[in-house]
Amino acid sequence: MSSTGSRYLMMFAVLLWIGAFGFQGSDTARAADDSFYKGKTLRLIVGYSPGGGADGQARIVARHLGKYLPGKPRVIVINRPGGGSVLAANYAYNIAKNDGLTIVSLPGGLNFLQLAKAEGVKYDMSKFAAVGAWFRSNWALFLRADAYKSLDAVRKAKTPPVIGTQGGGAPHDFFNIAWQKALGLKFKVITGYESRRADVALEQGEIDGRTQTVAGVMRRNPHWHKERIIPALVQAGPKKDQRIADVPTVYDLNPNPGVFYETVNNALGRVSLPYFAPPGTPEDRVKTLRAAWQGMVKDKDFIREAERSRLKVEPADGARVAEMLNSVIRETPADVVATVREVVGRK
Repeated sequence: MSSTGSRYLMMFAVLLWIGAFGFQGSDTARAADDSFYKGKTLRLIVGYSPGGGADGQARIVARHLGKYLPGKPRVIVINRPGGGSVLAANYAYNIAKNDGLTIVSLPGGLNFLQLAKAEGVKYDMSKFAAVGAWFRSNWALFLRADAYKSLDAVRKAKTPPVIGTQGGGAPHDFFNIAWQKALGLKFKVITGYESRRADVALEQGEIDGRTQTVAGVMRRNPHWHKERIIPALVQAGPKKDQRIADVPTVYDLNPNPGVFYETVNNALGRVSLPYFAPPGTPEDRVKTLRAAWQGMVKDKDFIREAERSRLKVEPADGARVAEMLNSVIRETPADVVATVREVVGRK
C-alpha cells in the first residue's frame, strides 16, 4: 500500500475512534442527567399568591417543562408571596439549593428595587442564572367607566381616581408613577391590594382602577374591556396589543413620554416574568434547564394551553433575558433611581 493510502487509513481510524468515544461521552452525559433528574421534583417558585396571573402562568409551565428535562422529573409550583416577589427572590438567592432543582419566576421591577437599595432586598439580580421567558404583555390602565370615562376626565376631575396596587415596589407601582408622569395625570394610590383582591375591589367600586397586564385581564376578566365596564384607557406600547386595538398607546398620546416612562417600559415590557435558577447553579444544569425551556416553548400542547388562557407565546431564551436584565442594571439613569427610591420609601 502507498504511504498516501496508509495515511488515509490512519486518519479514518482516528475519526472512528473519536466518533465512538464522542458518542459514548454524549451518552454518558445524558445518562448522568437522567440519573440526576429521574425521580426528582423540580420546584418552581412564584412570588405571588395562588389564583393570580403569575401563579396561573407558572402552572402552565409546570405542566409541560418536565417532559423536556432528562429523566422527566415532576414539576411543582410553590407560592412565596410578599413584597412584589422580594421574598421569593431572597429565598431563591440565599436559601434555595442551587442544584438545578429550583427555578423562580421574578418580575422586572426587582431590578429597580435593587438599584434603589430598597428595604428587605437581599439579592443581586445579576447573579441569578436566567433560564428563559415565554410571553410578554403590554401593561394598561383600567378604570371604571361609571367613574372616569376618559383620560381627559381624569385630568379634569376634582377628585383623582383611587388606584389599588400591591405596593412594595411591584411592577404596577412603577407604571402607576409612569402613567402620571407621561400623561399629566394624578392618582390617589392605595397599597395592600394583591391581584385577586384588587379585582374584587375594583368590581365592587372600592377602588376606581388598577394597572395590570392586558394578558392578565384577558385571562381572568375579559368582560371588563369588552363590555366597557372597566375598560383600558391607555396601554404601554410602543406596539398595540391587538386584543385592545381600540386603546391608544402612551406613544400615541405623547411621542416623548420622558426618561422615567421609557426606562420603566423598557425594563418591564420586553418580557413578562422571566425564570431564573439560583446563583451558583452548576453550568451544565443551567444549560439543561435552558434546553428544556426551548423545547417547551415550541411544544404544541404548551402553545395550545397558553392560547386557551389567552396568552400568546413569545419566547426569549436565557441569554437574551440575562442581557435585558443586566442592561437595566447598567443603564438606569440616576434620576430614575431617585424616583424609585421615593416610591419604595427610601428618600
